[in-house]
Amino acid sequence: MVRNACYQLLEREKTAASTPFDEEAHGEEAAAAGTVVRFPVDPEAAAIERAERELLQRCLRGLPAEYREAVVLREIHGCSYREIAQIADIPIGTVMSRLARGRGLLQRALAAELQLPETGT
Repeated sequence: MVRNACYQLLEREKTAASTPFDEEAHGEEAAAAGTVVRFPVDPEAAAIERAERELLQRCLRGLPAEYREAVVLREIHGCSYREIAQIADIPIGTVMSRLARGRGLLQRALAAELQLPETGT
């Protein structure tokens, strides 16, 4: 159920992301609410971090769903192989296979985005 709910949430986010942000409407609400804007201590480091995060998210979105699911659960959420197997309702061997393939696809996608030579690993 959680898995299906996650997929539904991702679909809703795709739809919401395609809607343009109305800065005038939301900006006035934030100002009226007394929102405090905090800038990072090092704007350059924050910009680099944001760019890296966006690159990773873009490459993850390009993975087939079954590989993306395994990689995200393991690398981002820190789930064990057994937990991933239970969540995805697949054998642990399949989890290991999907992780290996997903990591390889992600590595190639990142290398292509950064225009790096492939290492073959």
